[in-house]
Amino acid sequence: MPLCTFPKYLDTAGYRGSEIWNASFQQSHSEFKELTGPQISRQLVALLQAWLYYDLLESVVEKKIEVSYLMRPDIDSNGYLYSRNLHFALQMKVFELRANPGRKPLASIEIQLNLGLAHDWVSRFVAWSHPSFRPKLDEEYPGFMEQLETVVPAVIRLAEAIEQMRLYAVPEEPTLGTLTWRTPYPVASRRRSGLKRLGWCAFQIKLLEDTVNQSTIDWLVACDMKQDPLGHETCAAKPCARNDINESTYQQAHICQDGRCEKILPNVHKVMAILKENQIPVIHLEVSNGQPRLVISASSKTEPGDYIATSHVWADGLGGATESGLVECQIRRLSEMCSAVNQTSSTVRYWVDCLCIPRSDRDVYIHALIAIRDVYLNATFVLVLDKTIVECTMSTSTEDLYAHIYLSAWMQRM
Repeated sequence: MPLCTFPKYLDTAGYRGSEIWNASFQQSHSEFKELTGPQISRQLVALLQAWLYYDLLESVVEKKIEVSYLMRPDIDSNGYLYSRNLHFALQMKVFELRANPGRKPLASIEIQLNLGLAHDWVSRFVAWSHPSFRPKLDEEYPGFMEQLETVVPAVIRLAEAIEQMRLYAVPEEPTLGTLTWRTPYPVASRRRSGLKRLGWCAFQIKLLEDTVNQSTIDWLVACDMKQDPLGHETCAAKPCARNDINESTYQQAHICQDGRCEKILPNVHKVMAILKENQIPVIHLEVSNGQPRLVISASSKTEPGDYIATSHVWADGLGGATESGLVECQIRRLSEMCSAVNQTSSTVRYWVDCLCIPRSDRDVYIHALIAIRDVYLNATFVLVLDKTIVECTMSTSTEDLYAHIYLSAWMQRM
């Protein structure tokens, strides 16, 4: 096919788009009248892939793209779409727009209109994949939907990449509307099954599908991004059982080998006195003759303080109240981590809710909750403790780090 405008591709190729849209495939091209259903299926899927992938990209970069540039053979010599070179094609468009700023407004509009047209067709394919309609297509055109469903996810990923390129290249140009892409029902179902095998619960999967794009979900599955399934056995799409804490049965998590270390309590009366004086209670661990104790001091609410504020979720086992204390192994861990964060101070003080927010006096409790804003505002550092995030190391890639943060229980509470 010669280079042509995206909306005119089907006409240029000799196809009647309205017949394809209405699933009257045999009437969409004169040659189809002599072909069988499976033959029509193969040719039509090839056409749609050429249009919605190659021609969509060509309409953006305004250059002809060789098939081999974005295609590779698998071990059985079957071709598959290969996107490693996609970045270079889109980067070329960025350079071109920067060199010709006067073209930015029209280019932005054209890209969005073409994406809108592609979105309409993908939405149509998703509707065809519904169990109420698909059997009819499978009967008349065997193999069509099965083959099409291998193409549609790649089209969606391309469209999302193009939109991100547009936002990067011409951020000052208006967005005509946000496109929400959906994959065919069987594709979405298989992907959910893949996520479940990786330990994802129904709530986490629904969160992904509602808040991130399709490319991100595909990337998470391809990377085998695992979640700890412990505690998610009874999760549903809305409530997450692990994050839904029942304080009457809540147990703090031990990290010591035998899981039997005792709790250490701060001086509750001193914590409450500091809060009543409109100050922030902070803690440091002091060990004398092998015996640990918590030393309480006050920090101002009106100016920066020399302490580390910690942030966590109760689901990770650090919940509680001043009156009940915290298990020794967790306190030692907290102290070690805070010392690693602030290596300039000999006495590292920190704030953690389970030791610095008493519950026995309701007025003090409410006051402590209101003061949390000042706790974080005046802290020297904020240390986030989450079992998903702590899997990362200094060598973790930026993408993996962002994924672990976004997918953490700590982030899901926001």
